[in-house]
Amino acid sequence: MRELKNIEHPLRLYRVVTPAPGRSAAAGRAPPDAVEASHATQPLPWTDALLHPSSLVPFLVGAYLLATRFGLPPAGKIFPAAGAVLIGVGVGRALRLRTGRRALFLIALGAGLLLASVSAEWRSGTPWWLVLGGVVVLAVGLARLR
Repeated sequence: MRELKNIEHPLRLYRVVTPAPGRSAAAGRAPPDAVEASHATQPLPWTDALLHPSSLVPFLVGAYLLATRFGLPPAGKIFPAAGAVLIGVGVGRALRLRTGRRALFLIALGAGLLLASVSAEWRSGTPWWLVLGGVVVLAVGLARLR
């Protein structure tokens, strides 16, 4: 989908590929999987990215689970941490759908893991493995951003 000047809605663009001289038409045709993959990497408008089920559902479930920290049922100690990770997944998926950059998903997921380490009531303090996992995922996302 591409946004064009003076046109209100984004348009789906197609490319016609003609075979080079001396090649058959079947040789110049892309496999169906490649065509679907090229459409899947096209950035979406913000409203479509935020309302896409793969970003909206984890975000809403995560927000509810994070709110259990403030008294909403179910009252469990691990639910806010799971909610923080799901919020990271939802935000990361929306950023990935909007920009087409996979590194932004990893950055949001790393931030969600770091938020999970401080959002729940852990018996023995903040879990070092969750902090380490968040830092590693965040660093991999930042490295792939370039």
